[in-house]
Amino acid sequence: MGSTIYMDLNNNDKKLGKKTLQTSVGLSGSWAGGLGGAKLGAMGGAAIGTAICPGLGTAIGGFLGGIVGGIAGAAGGRALGEHIVDKTYKGD
Repeated sequence: MGSTIYMDLNNNDKKLGKKTLQTSVGLSGSWAGGLGGAKLGAMGGAAIGTAICPGLGTAIGGFLGGIVGGIAGAAGGRALGEHIVDKTYKGD
């Protein structure tokens, strides 16, 4: 992702244009959403796993929930970050 930001910056004559800002904010949103989603997913998965099979179900549910939540959170965070820049950017 870092190389994408570098390429966007060079394509804009070393100015912080909309595309560069959108990529940067999208990357930050992806990380934040991934971390939050993984935590919430792990908690939810562990709760469901505990209801099904306490102990082993808790561990498996927490692990799978963390993965699914992290992926969903990263995708959602990136989309939200890029959408915010798209709607609020006043440059160019």
